[in-house]
Amino acid sequence: MTQNETILNHIKKHGSITSMEAFAEYNITRLSGRIHELRAQGHPIVTDHATAKNGAKYAVYRLQEGE
Repeated sequence: MTQNETILNHIKKHGSITSMEAFAEYNITRLSGRIHELRAQGHPIVTDHATAKNGAKYAVYRLQEGE
């Protein structure tokens, strides 16, 4: 399974994915690049922004509602 397939499957199963999840679970280090490729393939992935308890900001990727 490719990294893109792995990411898409994770989003479909869990609702979203973050860079930390991608690295911890799948050793994928450049999630934003894979998301860019998935969007180019026509997958309607949107980016939400979240803030960790320590104030760090990070991206949360999910499929657009209705998809």
